[in-house]
Amino acid sequence: MSTLYTDAIQPNLESRVAIPGHVIQVVNADHSGITTVTSATWTDTPITLGITPTFASSKIAVHFTFPFIMYGAARIRGGFRLLRDSTVIAGGSDETAHLRELGGAYEALLPSNLHYVDSPNTTSEVTYKIQIILKAGTGVQVIGQAQGRPSHMSLMEIAQ
Repeated sequence: MSTLYTDAIQPNLESRVAIPGHVIQVVNADHSGITTVTSATWTDTPITLGITPTFASSKIAVHFTFPFIMYGAARIRGGFRLLRDSTVIAGGSDETAHLRELGGAYEALLPSNLHYVDSPNTTSEVTYKIQIILKAGTGVQVIGQAQGRPSHMSLMEIAQ
C-alpha cells in the first residue's frame, strides 16, 4: 500500500468540470414594466436576458414566464416568439392566442410559459428575448413585476 503526503492542495482555477447533463451556470432576472403593441409588427419587449456559454458544445435551457394580455372586441389574435440575438428560434406564429366571437369589449390575461433548449454553438454572449405582435383586436401587452404579476426569465447552461 502507498501513502501520499502533502502540505497543501491548490485548486486549478483554469479548469472546469463539465459532467454531461449537469448545470454549469444559471442566469435569471425578473421583468418589470409594460410593453403594449397596437399594430401587426413584431415588437421587442424588455423580456431579455444574456448568457455567455462556457463551452461551445453546451445547451442552453431557456425558461420564460410572463403574463400575455389581449384586448379588443369580436376577434382578438396575437402572438409571441423567442429570439436568440436576431434569429427566431421558437414561436413565431401570428396566433399564439386567438379569442373569437366575443360580445362587446373583452380583455384576457393569459399566463404564458415558453421553454426551449437551444444549441447556440458559441462561447460568445448570446441574448434571448421575447417579441409580441397584434394581428386582430385593439392591443396586446406583456406586463411585469411592477404590476404585481410574475414575469421571470431563467437561462441554464447544460454540459454535453
